[in-house]
Amino acid sequence: MAENLPEPPRSLRVLYARGKRAKWWPLLEASEYLTADAVRLYDPDRRPSIAPGRLVRAMRRFRPDLILAEYSGIRHLPLLPVCSLYRLPLVVAVKGDPWLEAAERGANRLARRLNLWSSSLLLRHADLLLPLTEALERSVKRHLGDRPCRVVPIPYQEPAIPEPPGIDSPYLLTVTNFRFRAKVEPLMRTASVLAPLLEELDLEWLILGDGTHLPACRERLRRFSHRIRFLGFSDAASYYRDARLFLYPSGLDGLPNVVLEAALHRLPILVDRVSPAAELITDGETGQILDPDDPAGTVETVRELLADNERRARLGAAAASWVRRRFAPSRVAAELEAALAAVPLSRSRDGR
Repeated sequence: MAENLPEPPRSLRVLYARGKRAKWWPLLEASEYLTADAVRLYDPDRRPSIAPGRLVRAMRRFRPDLILAEYSGIRHLPLLPVCSLYRLPLVVAVKGDPWLEAAERGANRLARRLNLWSSSLLLRHADLLLPLTEALERSVKRHLGDRPCRVVPIPYQEPAIPEPPGIDSPYLLTVTNFRFRAKVEPLMRTASVLAPLLEELDLEWLILGDGTHLPACRERLRRFSHRIRFLGFSDAASYYRDARLFLYPSGLDGLPNVVLEAALHRLPILVDRVSPAAELITDGETGQILDPDDPAGTVETVRELLADNERRARLGAAAASWVRRRFAPSRVAAELEAALAAVPLSRSRDGR
């Protein structure tokens, strides 16, 4: 259980405007203090995908005290008029950096400006923001000023351990997505730096993930294709067990699930110093933080870790232990309950 968190003074009825994965739903269902119902405002398989009617029907059926939303940009704008109409507080979970993501989404400048506008509008009018990490909290305050914020992460899930993929040679592993340049460019830079070392040590680097920029990345690193393999979208769980290291160079992140998954598989994790994911690592204790301005240092760090089985095992065990403590469902549930309990309600129960 989280330390120094007040016990929620009242029970609450929470309508959860969930995203695709609904990471907090098990906590809401199991909570002693929160009575929850869930609604998904959009369906990617239907057109139009935004369905405000679902929200209104859920409001009438459930009659909540507040709405908790997983931020999804313009798709969640219907929350604003509904919360205003019913005089309900709106709490928004910030899972990624909306401004960096919005700047890259959209086919043209107008679409990107619309994404940026919708990002600021929803977050500016929320009663409370729940960034998943301190890096996201800093981004929110940088763009919106001193908005009410409380950092509440998502809980870890115990990983499945399927059969390994049957790759005989030793390999390094990265799991990412290729939708954003801010994730792709650090990866390309690190790949160019490490390619000679992979050749020297007869290693492969397997990179899992898909997205718009994947074909261009394959082309840029084609001369290293015998060492750096892009496997596209694949179930990462089967690759964790036999990897030597987990590399995660990225300039755009909220709370990357793949880093937590790699830690739970006791993999040593290497991240860039400038990456938001660096706050998940204690350098030299639960992983290594690389300096992107020191390519020789990056190569030497990777070389030393690959040569030291005991050190890799120690880093991996410490990372797994820390994830299980910090992201334990009981601790995250206490933090979420305390955050929601602190939101002033706009109406009394009798007025519902």
